[in-house]
Amino acid sequence: MAQINFDKTLHKTHEWLHDVKNYLELEDEEKTYLITKAVLHTLRDRLTIEEVFQFGEQLPMLMKGFYYERYKPANKPIKFKKAEFIKAIFLRMPETKISPEEAIAAVTQMIKMRISNGEIKDIIAVLPKDLKELFR
Repeated sequence: MAQINFDKTLHKTHEWLHDVKNYLELEDEEKTYLITKAVLHTLRDRLTIEEVFQFGEQLPMLMKGFYYERYKPANKPIKFKKAEFIKAIFLRMPETKISPEEAIAAVTQMIKMRISNGEIKDIIAVLPKDLKELFR
């Protein structure tokens, strides 16, 4: 039986969130986590079910936990238009000076630094044209 190294996944998740924190120039780690989760949940709800799981496989174990939190694949993907997508993120975000567009840019940057280029292309491929521009 393989031993799970919880310290390793905690460290890796902290590094990923630190990318977002630095990009947004935040001091508050809880807000960084909540902003990241808001973007990931909204993106997850827009992706095809197959892509949700392919993307999730590349996340650290701890991040997978909050990525899949309360996920219900029924009626997915949600066919957000760009304005609806941004509003959905805004409604999930904590109160902060950070805009949803800045949150998207920060999380997108983290994703580009941390997952494979092939997976990034797969994510972009399943998004409608108006959302693709947010993730380039």
